[in-house]
Amino acid sequence: MNLMQNHNRVWLGVDGAVMDQKSPGFKGNLAIKQGSQTGPQDREAAYGRVGIANEYDNDSALPEDAMPYRSRARGEEAGVGLFGMWVEDTRAGRFETNVHTFEQLQHVIAQHAQDGFHPVDIFGSGRFFEPWSVAFVQNEAPGNVWQITADAGAFKRRHEDMLRQGYRLASLNRRHRNFNAVWEPGMTRAQPVAWNMGWSELMSLDRRQRERGLRIAAVDRYGPSGAHYAAVWEPGEGDQMIEAPGGLNAGMPASMATMVDRYTDASLFVQAIGHNEHAVVAYRSDAPLAKRRFACLPIARFRAYDQICRNGGYRLASISHANWLGNNT
Repeated sequence: MNLMQNHNRVWLGVDGAVMDQKSPGFKGNLAIKQGSQTGPQDREAAYGRVGIANEYDNDSALPEDAMPYRSRARGEEAGVGLFGMWVEDTRAGRFETNVHTFEQLQHVIAQHAQDGFHPVDIFGSGRFFEPWSVAFVQNEAPGNVWQITADAGAFKRRHEDMLRQGYRLASLNRRHRNFNAVWEPGMTRAQPVAWNMGWSELMSLDRRQRERGLRIAAVDRYGPSGAHYAAVWEPGEGDQMIEAPGGLNAGMPASMATMVDRYTDASLFVQAIGHNEHAVVAYRSDAPLAKRRFACLPIARFRAYDQICRNGGYRLASISHANWLGNNT
C-alpha cells in the first residue's frame, strides 16, 4: 500500500477486497422520519432503453403504467429532480429515492436483497433534509457490498479488504463529508483512490496514473464552490480527458446534460460523471461508451424514463440529486 497524507488531503494506493452494514452511518433527519415509513412496493424488474432528456415540467402527461415504484408519497417529490446514467446490461435494475434516514436506508437495501437486488450506486447524506437515492442491480451471490461512513480510515481499510477479496470499487462519491461507496465482484491488479484534491493535484496525479497504465473509473467534485475532487483509477487504455467547467458552477442539470455529448465528434465518451452539483466528467476513447444514456428530470418523469430504459435493455448505473434542498452545502 502506498499512503501519503498532507493535512486533510489523502492519497491511497492499493494493490490488493464485506459489507460494513454497521459502519458509522448517519441517523439522518429524524425530524422528518415519521413522514416516510413506507417501504418499496411494486418492485417488478424490467429492462430499459433510452434517449437523452433534460427538462423540467409538470407531470400531467405521465403514463401511470410507466410508474412501477409507488413507495414514496407524490407530495414528497415536488420540485425535486434526479440525474441518471444508464448502461446496456441484460441484468435487471431498480432504484429507490426519498430514503431519509440511515435506518431506512438499511431497511430498503435489505428488502431489495431478498429479491436478489444489490446497490450499484448510492448518493445522498441524510443531512440538511437531503435523503439518499439508490440504484440497484440484480446479481448473483455474493453480490455487491456497500459502505457509508464519514471516517476516512474506515473507508481505506474497507477498500483494501475488498480488493484482497476480489472486489473492485464500482461507485464512490463524497456528500456532506460522507464516503458513499459500492464494491462489486471483479478482480483488478490495482485501484488507487484519492480525495480532497484540488484541480492541479488531480491533473498531476492523473498524469502519473496514466503513465502507470491506469485510467479514471469514477470521479466526483464536491465542497465549497466545487473545490475538491475525488477519483478512482484502474487499469485501462486509450485517450482520456477530464473536464470540470467553471468555479462557482451551480447548474448541474444544464451543465451535466450539456457535457454528455461535448466531445463525441472527437470520439471521446463519458466514462465517469460526478454526483454533486458541480460538474466534472472523465471522457475516454472507448467506443462502447457511446451507448450510455443520460437524463435529468423531475422524479416522476425520471421513473417513467427509467422504465423506458429497462424495456430496451438498459439499467440505471448512476443516480444523483439535481436540485435537492441543501445541494450547495
